[in-house]
Amino acid sequence: MISHLFDDSLKESGTSVILHVETNDLHDPKCVQITVISADTKQILFDSLVQCKEYISPVATQIHKLSKDDLQNAPLPSEIFNDFFSVIENKNVIVFNADFTTQSLFNTFNSFELISKLHQEHFYCLMYIYCDIHRRKSVKLSDISHEKVTGEKDVAYQGCVAVSHVLDQLIIQQMFAPK
Repeated sequence: MISHLFDDSLKESGTSVILHVETNDLHDPKCVQITVISADTKQILFDSLVQCKEYISPVATQIHKLSKDDLQNAPLPSEIFNDFFSVIENKNVIVFNADFTTQSLFNTFNSFELISKLHQEHFYCLMYIYCDIHRRKSVKLSDISHEKVTGEKDVAYQGCVAVSHVLDQLIIQQMFAPK
């Protein structure tokens, strides 16, 4: 389930994680890196490269600096799914663009059993929440986060931190919003 609404449960300690993925392409995306951090502590809970047999577009490589050679010895999706899922299970999973991220995950973990487990988790789309609160049609993460993704190293972690900064901004705005 994808939520486009700000929920007070996002503020509760220990209930939320932030997920960011890097992919091989924008069209029919498959994950090449997956990172999950605690929304509270910003501690890395899961971080892995993912072996990708498909083409990696030059645009994607320009963003995350990962090539097929970098992923040659990375684990297969089936080898990391249980560890990944154990980190997000029964959590509020906060992502910037939920449609893109969930599609990337579904394409990566392309077995029915794995996908059905993911469907049970609660994903929050920070992009939609931000746009709803600020009455905007669309927004890029790089335009609203003070934390910039540099593309130098560990871009998925940098993406998590950028999402965390936007979440913190929204929580503060909601605390002081007129009731």
